[in-house]
Amino acid sequence: MSRLSQRALAALALLFNLPFAFFQLQRTAFDTYSHIFFADHYRHAWWSLWEPRWYLGFSVASYPPLVHQLLALLSWPLEALIWFFAPAPPAFAGAFTGLAEEAAFVLVLLAVLALFPLSVRAFARVFVGPGAAALAGRLAIAVPAVSLSAWSFGQLPTLFATAVMLLALARGAAWARTGRRLWLAQAVALAGVAGAAHHGVFLFVPFAGAAVAWQVLGGRQRWPVRRARAARLAVWAVLAGALVAAVLWPFLAWSRGQALQTAIEHASRDNFFTSAIAAWYFFWPMYGPLLLLVPAALWLGLRAPRRRPLVALIAVLFILGLGGTTPLPALLFGPGWVWLTYDRFALWAALGLLPVAGAVLLWAWRRRRRGWVYGLLGALL
Repeated sequence: MSRLSQRALAALALLFNLPFAFFQLQRTAFDTYSHIFFADHYRHAWWSLWEPRWYLGFSVASYPPLVHQLLALLSWPLEALIWFFAPAPPAFAGAFTGLAEEAAFVLVLLAVLALFPLSVRAFARVFVGPGAAALAGRLAIAVPAVSLSAWSFGQLPTLFATAVMLLALARGAAWARTGRRLWLAQAVALAGVAGAAHHGVFLFVPFAGAAVAWQVLGGRQRWPVRRARAARLAVWAVLAGALVAAVLWPFLAWSRGQALQTAIEHASRDNFFTSAIAAWYFFWPMYGPLLLLVPAALWLGLRAPRRRPLVALIAVLFILGLGGTTPLPALLFGPGWVWLTYDRFALWAALGLLPVAGAVLLWAWRRRRRGWVYGLLGALL
C-alpha cells in the first residue's frame, strides 16, 4: 500500500475543497461574516480592542485574534490586486475591501483544510502504526464533520486551532518518548498558536491530552523509562500552559468577572431522540459512514489494550457530541453547559474515529483475497 507524501496529501485535500470555494459556499455558512467582521476591525483599528459598530460596542479581546488578524493582513494585498484587475471602480465605498476580506477568509480556510490530513496523520501515529495513520490522514480529506464545519458552519478558527493542536499533541508525545528538545519547542509553540486561534480548543485538550499521556505511559515499560516520560510530559504541560496563558492574557483579563451570557437556543444541546432537527443537523451528517466504525472501535478496545486510550477518547467525545441527549455535559461543565455548543465535540469524535478507520482498512487490506472486490479495495488504497 503506497504512502502519500505530505505535499501530495495536502494537494489532494486542496483539490477536494476547491469546488466548495468555486461555488462560494462560504457565503451561506453561518459564522463566515462574523469572522470577516472581526478581521475588518483589525484592518481599521489594529491597536484598539474596542469595536463600536456592533452590540453598541464590545471588546474584541472576547475572541482570540490570530485568525482574524491573518485575514486582515491578507486582505490588504488582495484588495490591491482587485483594484488592479477590476474593469471599473467599485459600486460603493468599501466594496473591494469586503471582497478582499472574503477572499482572505477562503484562502486561509483552504490552507487549514490542506493542513488537516497532515495533522490527523501525525495525531493518529500516537495511537496506531504508520500504515493505519497514513490511511487516517487520507480519510481526513473527506470526513463529513470537517466539510460541514468549514463550508456550512463557517468555523474557521475552530478548524485552525484543532489542526494545530493535533500537531502539538503529536509533537508532545514524541518529546515524551524521545526527549528531543526540538520537539518540545515545537509542541509548546504549536500549543500557543492554537490558543491564539481559538480558546474553545481547550475543551478538547484535557481529554486528548489524557489519552496521549495514557498511551505514552502505558504498556510494558520499565519504571525508569516511565518516570522519565512522565517528567517530560509534566515539563511540556507546564511550558505549554504558561505560553497559552500569556497568549490568551487579554481574553483571560476580559473574561475575569464576566457573567455567563444568556443562553441562546442551539439545536446541538437538544435531546437527539426527541428532536429530529437536532439529529439531522448535528448527528447524522457529522459522522456519516463513520458511524459504522463505532462497533469496530469497541472491538479494538476489548481486543487491543494499547488502543484503549484512543477508544476512551472517542467514547467521551462521542457522548459529549450528543449534547443534551445525555447528562454528561451538565456533569462536566455545570451550569455553563447550556452556553456551549456541542457540534465541535462531534467534530473531534469524528477525527478520533479516523485512526480506527485506518486500522480497520489496513486489517482488511492485509487479509484480502483474490477477486474483484478485493481488487477494487486494493485500487482504492
